[in-house]
Amino acid sequence: MRTRNRHLAEHKLISVEVLRDQMAELREILERWLYQAAGHRDGQIDQIRAQGAERA
Repeated sequence: MRTRNRHLAEHKLISVEVLRDQMAELREILERWLYQAAGHRDGQIDQIRAQGAERA
């Protein structure tokens, strides 16, 4: 039988406030990553367009 890794198994209670705060922090990190990835993508698109204009 395979055992599953349950990281909160030893805790009977979790703090909803702590969970909320951690999720808010995670959201900020993911939003920052999303904006950085979109900026990188936009930069690549601009570069590709500029290269196309140079060839025309």
